[in-house]
Amino acid sequence: MKNFLWTGNIEKRKLVTAAWEKTCLPEKEGGLGVRSLEYTNAAFLKKLVWRVLSEDSLMADFMRKKCVKGSRQIKTGPVTFSIWPYVRDHYCALLEESI
Repeated sequence: MKNFLWTGNIEKRKLVTAAWEKTCLPEKEGGLGVRSLEYTNAAFLKKLVWRVLSEDSLMADFMRKKCVKGSRQIKTGPVTFSIWPYVRDHYCALLEESI
C-alpha cells in the first residue's frame, strides 16, 4: 500500500517522503486520512472473534468446533488456519475485556 501511495504502482519502490504514522493522521491534523492498517486489521479480527462467539452461522459453528472447547476456552495445540495465531490473540483479549 505504501508503494502505491507514493508511486501509483504497487510494484515500483520509491524513497518514502512522509512517515506512515503521519499519513494515517486525520486531514485536520496534517495527515492524509488513510486508516491505519494495524488498527483496521485488529478491528476485523475482533469482529471475526465476536461473530464466532455470538452467531449461529455455519462459519461460526465450524470455527467453534475446530478451535474452541467448552463454551469459551480455546483449544491448545496446532490449528491449521493461517490466521489462527492472530485470531487467538484477539480472542484472548476480547475475553479479558468482556469479563
